[in-house]
Amino acid sequence: MRTDIHDLHEAVVNRISRDRATRDRLKSMHPGLPAVLSSMTRIADITLRSIDKLWWTADGGVRIQLEHATAIPPLARTLLDSVFTVVFLFDSPTQNTRWYHASGWRDIASQQVRLEKTYGEDPAWREWLDDHAKWIEQLKVDVTPVEIQTPARIEWWPNPGKMTKFRRDKTPYIRDAERRDFLQYLNDWHYGPLSSDSHLSYMGMIRRAGVLADGPNRVQLLEQYASNIFLTSLTLNLAFLAEVIAEANLSVQADRAIQLWSLVPEWPMAQSLFLKRYQKLLTRRRDG
Repeated sequence: MRTDIHDLHEAVVNRISRDRATRDRLKSMHPGLPAVLSSMTRIADITLRSIDKLWWTADGGVRIQLEHATAIPPLARTLLDSVFTVVFLFDSPTQNTRWYHASGWRDIASQQVRLEKTYGEDPAWREWLDDHAKWIEQLKVDVTPVEIQTPARIEWWPNPGKMTKFRRDKTPYIRDAERRDFLQYLNDWHYGPLSSDSHLSYMGMIRRAGVLADGPNRVQLLEQYASNIFLTSLTLNLAFLAEVIAEANLSVQADRAIQLWSLVPEWPMAQSLFLKRYQKLLTRRRDG
């Protein structure tokens, strides 16, 4: 199954990057969409491969140092962040892709200001700072002249918890109620624990460190933890692929994705997500 998933990542990237009809359709929404989706798909693939290497040998046959599984939650959270981003982007792809780019530009431009204030008078930094400024210049294609003059006019890209909320003027960040409800579901059931584990809040620290404690059931607890976090990561990776496949209108890949969902062991998270969203989404894309 691992090989099939990685092959699907590659197929999705190839369709977005090389298939003219797919690329042109995405570019009609925003010129930067193909690059955003193909880049995120590559990152998702590398993330899952990294998770694999944390607790499996190269041939996938023998577990090694199960303790390494406790390092997986931040990587799994990255996969979930990617699901949020794609669902949110395609609520209003033209507007939101511009926002995604502009907010990123504001972030790096603000960093340049801080660097100049701190190291601008140091000759050892001058060449690097000038090169960094040139790179930032290349990133401002989606930024208006007014925003360049006053970067604070650019609203920050919302974090997953904020995506389902409303602005001060009572307008929702997500206009489509179905998308908003789904992201709220993800936030309530899955993002909270993974975020807690990543930030090592009290309960996150307990969940990750608890299985490392010495005791008669240590190996059993570690095996259960490793299995659960790997299946969580696998499910989130499939969810991300499903979102990209559906939005990019990839019918062949939709059929392959449905087959992969059917191969996931009886894992409640996978079953609930597939029934809640992806069975309908992928079937419609496959048959449409």
